[in-house]
Amino acid sequence: MNIVERASVVNKWFDRDPTDHKYIFLMMILGFAVLLLPLTGLFIISSNQSTRINAQISNIEGVGPMPPLPVCGEECTSMTVSWSRPSALAQFVDSRGRTTTCTGDGLSCMVSGVFTPNSDINYTVRVKNTTGAIIKAGTDKVTPKKQATASWSWKYAVAVFPSSYRDCIEAGIHNECLIKTVANDYSQNSVVYNNVKAATEYMVYVCAPNCGEGTAILQTKQTTPAFVVPIVSPIPSPTSQAYCRYVGSSVVQPGLPLAVSHSGFAEGESVVLSSATGISPVALGKTISSLGGVQTQQFATPTTLVFGSYQIKIVTRFPIVNFPCGDVGIFAPSATQTPVAY
Repeated sequence: MNIVERASVVNKWFDRDPTDHKYIFLMMILGFAVLLLPLTGLFIISSNQSTRINAQISNIEGVGPMPPLPVCGEECTSMTVSWSRPSALAQFVDSRGRTTTCTGDGLSCMVSGVFTPNSDINYTVRVKNTTGAIIKAGTDKVTPKKQATASWSWKYAVAVFPSSYRDCIEAGIHNECLIKTVANDYSQNSVVYNNVKAATEYMVYVCAPNCGEGTAILQTKQTTPAFVVPIVSPIPSPTSQAYCRYVGSSVVQPGLPLAVSHSGFAEGESVVLSSATGISPVALGKTISSLGGVQTQQFATPTTLVFGSYQIKIVTRFPIVNFPCGDVGIFAPSATQTPVAY
């Protein structure tokens, strides 16, 4: 059928009587298909999202950024997951098809008396037993004493998620399946999760070498501690008898020290020079504690200080209070200097 003939057929369909049963049936099918299109798109999106999460869980030792940590606001806490190194089983086979096995709780095991001296041997190392995940495939040469050795190292994946979710995939949709990888050969291992929800029961999985095709060596539940509001020690406020006094000349050259005597102040309060002419306050330093008596401190003035009249103040943090200590003039060396009266 050529293009003209096909077009003729199409035209005949659309030129039909609207009451024709076949025409009505075709229109119903087309309308149903149009309604299904949005749902089909949602299914594809959902399917792709599930595939990405499955890939993330299965390829747990793969590179790539972790999903964002769950938002727990200020009520976050930490959780430590600990586990012991599992045992491993090594399966040996030579070119003649002879096989044997050995197990080890450490990082190697040895077989003896089975294979031909100086022959090459292949081995596969699995987690725990013959059904465990493979963690290494290697070769060795049989010694003259008919001994062969398999060695291995360990790599783990640790996955935690709130037990309110069915599994890590469901939790991953909400960015709450948290995954860490650990590569070491210690007999005892641990990993710390920060910024987890407080007072929440978590499912904990430790797998080797991953939690996709690997073997689970720990599966348990762990409840995080309740959130504890941190105790912040208040800054000691000045005592009701607090005072400060400038002890020195009424006129001082820039760069020369100013002596301030004070009592009743906590350590770390600010000593500043304040000007009435709009010059920004100049920080001179911090107080040492004078809560138990009187302290006299020397504070150097900047050599670049603008000439003018200033007031020396102690500005406290809690509560914020300005304590005037006295006035001083900062001028050139030719200015007359007289002792200040007090």
